[in-house]
Amino acid sequence: MRFLGIALLALLSACQAPVAGEEREVPLRLYRWDGQAFREAPAEGKPLRLRVHLYRQGREASALLRAEGGEPARGVMALQLLSPAGEVLGEAYREGPGGAVQARALGEAPLCALYLVSLSPDWEEEESLSFRSYEASGRVCEGGR
Repeated sequence: MRFLGIALLALLSACQAPVAGEEREVPLRLYRWDGQAFREAPAEGKPLRLRVHLYRQGREASALLRAEGGEPARGVMALQLLSPAGEVLGEAYREGPGGAVQARALGEAPLCALYLVSLSPDWEEEESLSFRSYEASGRVCEGGR
């Protein structure tokens, strides 16, 4: 049922232009424990494509976060819709493989969508001193605020 809701949102959003959005590539990174902290370095692999779009129709707003391409990976994706005062009006969370997550809320413009993506091709591996991961976070706001 959840897949059907995301599929319907994708179809509807194809008919409606977003009021704000961001598209970017996220490189695969290697995180290795050095005895005191994890150190970050580039890793071989295809970049992950992230798309975050904010839609509005009257007082109803929705945000759609998509993670596509890259290496097969699992992890978490989270999305929040915030009021101009910073109050959380709506949120969505997904654990598992990349894909899409959608949040909806009622609120006056300008709203912001905060997103977080943490997906790893090494998710299922046993505890290790190193792992590869796609890590990204950001903010998309109506009116560019």
